[in-house]
Amino acid sequence: MLAAQGVESVGRVLHGGDPVLALPDLAGELTDPLFVTTSDRWAGGRSHWYSTTRRLIQQAPHPVLVVPGDLHD
Repeated sequence: MLAAQGVESVGRVLHGGDPVLALPDLAGELTDPLFVTTSDRWAGGRSHWYSTTRRLIQQAPHPVLVVPGDLHD
């Protein structure tokens, strides 16, 4: 979806550990990093309060774009 809008992106799969702690290390290898993540429940209830997406937003040293997980439903 980003490429269709003319935005260059790089995707990597990280294994093990806590992604919120691992992503800033990966971002150190990039120029102007932007984290893109999904959240199915961002708008509803309390289920998102302790989610990885919430923690990433709170702790990431770079901007975070949250995309609704149900965008294509």
